Amino acid sequence: MMKKFIIILSMIAITPAFAEFNRTSGLIDIPEARILPHLGYRIGVNGTFGLGSNNVIEGLEGNFHSSLGLADKFEVYFDIYTIRNFTAAIGFCHNFLKNDKFALSWGIHQISYALDVSEIGHGDSTGWHDDLTYYEGDYEKPFELGSAFLVSTYSLNKSVDVSLGLGRGRYVGYGTHSKYFNSNFYHDQGGDWAIGLIAGMNLKITKGFSFMIDGDERDINLGFVYRYKPIEFGLAISKLEYFIWRGQGESYQPRLALSVSYVKTEEKPRLGILAGIVFDQDGNSLIAKVGFLNEDIPDIMTDPELGDFKFANIKPGVYDIYAQSAGYEWSQKEIEIVPDKVVFCDFKLEKEKFETGDIVGKVVDLKTNEPLVVKLFVIKTDKKAESDTNGDFEITGLIPNIYDITAEALDYETGYYSVVVKENEKAKILIKMVKRGMIITLKGIKFGLNKATIKPESYSILNEAAAILTNHPEISVEIQGHTCSLGSDAYNLKLSSMRANSVRNYLIMKHMIEPYRLIGRGCGETQPIADNKTEEGRKKNRRVDFLILEE
Repeated sequence: MMKKFIIILSMIAITPAFAEFNRTSGLIDIPEARILPHLGYRIGVNGTFGLGSNNVIEGLEGNFHSSLGLADKFEVYFDIYTIRNFTAAIGFCHNFLKNDKFALSWGIHQISYALDVSEIGHGDSTGWHDDLTYYEGDYEKPFELGSAFLVSTYSLNKSVDVSLGLGRGRYVGYGTHSKYFNSNFYHDQGGDWAIGLIAGMNLKITKGFSFMIDGDERDINLGFVYRYKPIEFGLAISKLEYFIWRGQGESYQPRLALSVSYVKTEEKPRLGILAGIVFDQDGNSLIAKVGFLNEDIPDIMTDPELGDFKFANIKPGVYDIYAQSAGYEWSQKEIEIVPDKVVFCDFKLEKEKFETGDIVGKVVDLKTNEPLVVKLFVIKTDKKAESDTNGDFEITGLIPNIYDITAEALDYETGYYSVVVKENEKAKILIKMVKRGMIITLKGIKFGLNKATIKPESYSILNEAAAILTNHPEISVEIQGHTCSLGSDAYNLKLSSMRANSVRNYLIMKHMIEPYRLIGRGCGETQPIADNKTEEGRKKNRRVDFLILEE
């Protein structure tokens, strides 16, 4: 929290003289129909300073802007227009129609206690010298209080968004060409209720970098926005029409506008879609099961008539997928899921040839690596075997498929293992059995110095520990953290407890191990396995153990 506070103070400190670039708007100076997500927020400073030798601006100070998203429907604003005059204003934007490409919203900016409020304060003059000369004849600027708008935003593609709408107040002009773009109601009274066009475009060049152009009945603006993590920078030239229609008074000048914001949004994970069709050699659709190998993604069946399938919301990455149908040989493919795209993968299944494959393996004690004599069963078949005194076994005559086998032995927990069998091949497997009361030391687990943060080089060891729990779904373990004798007893007990629970949280979050199966306990320095007087001994004592719990 302190870090965010310092960032915000820094942004305010570097922009003491800017006063207009409105970041409670969607583009540079006009709103977009898309809004912040629920509880997303923006906070920062914005403003402009004049360009040119004849520029005259009164009351130049920085603005403060903030906005908050609510229920993915509303974005509410709170702004302070200049510190010297201290004009506070609120506003909102209500998004009432939205899909992937189109959004429609309405709202009101600059609701304030001041009758005439703008980015430079309030009062009859509004402070900006060139604003007061930016008119023709009896057409004066309208009050900006309660500037209402209706705006739509449409995505032409992933790189271009366009916005178009109507607005009053701050969106209605008072220049020589503004009359061509607004309703000009009550012209003799200064156009307070005139309604004008607003339009803009956002061109996304690269990730985090966008060019923008927008315009209303006051001015045209061109600039860019760059976001680096939560910090958003905006830079633009406002009143760009100065370069098109000159001669509107010496004091009328373009401006350089700047915005600096801290933006917080909860980004939705970018997921992908896998789709395809399963068919036979003649092109006929098949009823088949399609699934992911070694992933916690439920299998699905193809449509009985069309033979098609679809997996939605899949995390990007490389996967092995398979398709199998009764009377046909199963098929496996490697595919890559790409964010925000549909990946197509069809399966052509060959008629089953009834050629078989085998499973050969070895069974050992997980801790001692001693061979074990166990009984093995292939689930959903009549195939079974028993390992010999060397722990070796072989199961033959299996039709190519994915099989689950169980291993059972006296005093050991039953293990469950998946094996892919291919025709005319021997699938090899090493089965490591565990028993209740067994203590397994996870060798090589490393943490930060005097911390409970697991170092990345330890992940492979923890992944092997997760495999033990996955292959033996009926066991529960006590994760024991141990330290050497350096430090006080209380400190070592606390540190060992924190490290044990870090391992527990990793197994739960990364491998979806059921929390009730894992107990984290710190043992401190109470259970050494080596001499604490030597560095080698202390290194061995700093460890994490798995204790297979008794029922």
